[in-house]
Amino acid sequence: MSDETRFSILRHIVSGELSVGEIAGMVGRDQPLVSHHLRILKECGIVSCMARGRRSMYSISSPRLASLIRDIAEAGEQMDELCAEACCGVPESGETHKPAGMRGAPRLRPSGIQND
Repeated sequence: MSDETRFSILRHIVSGELSVGEIAGMVGRDQPLVSHHLRILKECGIVSCMARGRRSMYSISSPRLASLIRDIAEAGEQMDELCAEACCGVPESGETHKPAGMRGAPRLRPSGIQND
């Protein structure tokens, strides 16, 4: 689940069954790539697949996993908000703030981009 594309897929199917085409449109990736990630998630037991006519519909394999995925997504959103306010030294104004003792030392942002 640490792969960004896979987690994006999971965040979309957590609310219900979706086809590969629907998922591909939602995550902005090509259908073959989404199919590849869904196959891996299915092999791991994270998603399940049901045939509905000619379409395969994907969903989270258990309510417990669905709840965990929702919690992780929510925590990630909260971290983004908190990080923008405090830990990255980048206030909402965009000015760089470095705590005493850190002056002159670059600080890493969560995305791995360093401040100048």
